[in-house]
Amino acid sequence: MDLTNRQTNIVNIITDQEVASLSTIRTLLPEPISIPTLDREINKLVYYKVLYQIGRGRTKAYALSPTYN
Repeated sequence: MDLTNRQTNIVNIITDQEVASLSTIRTLLPEPISIPTLDREINKLVYYKVLYQIGRGRTKAYALSPTYN
């Protein structure tokens, strides 16, 4: 799967942070992005097993999947 520039930026942020919440990722992205758009991008990365979700609700965060190269 080829990642878009935005998805690559998200993966790089999570690689640096190890675990990051949606708001942290949104703050660290170089370009402004709406929360629904960021949520869609992250859901795609979770679907393709690049990231995995930790927790639920307000405590939800994301980390790099161990199966991702």
